Amino acid sequence: MSRDYDPEKGQWYEDLDREELFKVVSVDPDEILVRIQWLDGEIEDIDVDAWNELDLELATSALSQQISRL
Repeated sequence: MSRDYDPEKGQWYEDLDREELFKVVSVDPDEILVRIQWLDGEIEDIDVDAWNELDLELATSALSQQISRL
């Protein structure tokens, strides 16, 4: 079961619908945008409403550490 998470810069998440991992690169409260980077390097900007619709889980800390070394 997924939970609602606030976007946190540097945190890795798993998009359960896409079955892919991404990291929050930045959060711009003025623009209400979250910039994310998918594991393949693609950067995407999404608005907070779209963020709230994502089916997310936090990536485990061990997995996050391995990914950060890439």
